[in-house]
Amino acid sequence: MNTLRQLTINEAARELGVTRRTIERRIQKGDIVASYVNGKRYVHISDNGATLPIVTHDGRTTDSDAATQIATLRAELDTIRQERDYLRHHVSQLTATLYKIHEPREQLPTPQHKQQPLWRRLLGMANADPPLSDPG
Repeated sequence: MNTLRQLTINEAARELGVTRRTIERRIQKGDIVASYVNGKRYVHISDNGATLPIVTHDGRTTDSDAATQIATLRAELDTIRQERDYLRHHVSQLTATLYKIHEPREQLPTPQHKQQPLWRRLLGMANADPPLSDPG
């Protein structure tokens, strides 16, 4: 069972192998819970050999025993895997769309007859022969 022991700052520093100042800084940052009893400040350390609490990348504080750390890392790994799968799915959809955009398209047939000028087509003279000039 994991119970908390109440130690003075000096006792906690000695047990955890850090300086008194380190314990005080961690208390100030909020990484370690401290309380006052009869004018003395105490910190709370678990009796299973856990050291100082760890603050994860998202700001959550967790106990530093191995089981808690492993559970936290597994949860973060699951989240990362879900994000990876989501991104892979969208990348494959975008890639397929990109290939569709660049597929060769059917060429339109080229007209077999010579295109008449616009003015001839508008005046209905598309098939009329040009007037012959009078040499006279």
